[in-house]
Amino acid sequence: MGDISAAAGLPVVVEPISSKADRKTFVDVHFRLNADDPNWVPPLRAEAMEMIDPARNPFFEHAEVEAWVAERAGEGAPRVVGRIAAIVNRTHNEFHGDRVGFWGFFECENDAETAQTAELLKEINRDKTVIVVEHDMTFVRELGVKVTCLHEGTVIAEGTIDQVSSNERVIEVYLGR
Repeated sequence: MGDISAAAGLPVVVEPISSKADRKTFVDVHFRLNADDPNWVPPLRAEAMEMIDPARNPFFEHAEVEAWVAERAGEGAPRVVGRIAAIVNRTHNEFHGDRVGFWGFFECENDAETAQTAELLKEINRDKTVIVVEHDMTFVRELGVKVTCLHEGTVIAEGTIDQVSSNERVIEVYLGR
C-alpha cells in the first residue's frame, strides 16, 4: 500500500501478509496490543495462527481474505502498530444474494492509525458494500456511514452515528441507563 503520513511524523507502511512469518507478526501484534488489558483472555497462539492460515482453515475454501499489518518506521526495526483484514465470504454472498465484504481483526495503537484505516475503508467502500463490526465510536464516526446497532441479533437502531448513539434503547442496552 505504501507510506501513510502519521501524526507522530514517522511514516506508517501498510503491508499485506502472505508468509508464515507475516502471519506470526499479524498474531503477535494482537497479543502485544492487548497484553495490559486485565479483562483480555488471549486465544491459544496455535489456534490464532491456524485461523489465518489458508492451508489449515477450511473457511478459505469459500472465502477470500486479505490481511495487512501497519508498521511505523523509527530507529532500528519498524514497529508493528496495527492490523486489519478484508474478508469476502462467497457462501454468504451466494446465500443472501449479496455483494458484501467484511472487515475484521482490526486493532491499532492509537487514533492516528485508526483515522488512516478509516480513510482506507472509505476508499474501498466507494464501489462495494462494506460491513464493519466495530465498537470504537470514534472510528465509526470517522467513517461517516450508516450505522446499524444490534442487540442479541436484533436491530435496535439504524441511522447516523449521532442518531444511534443518542437512541434511548441503545443507551439502555449498552450503558445500562
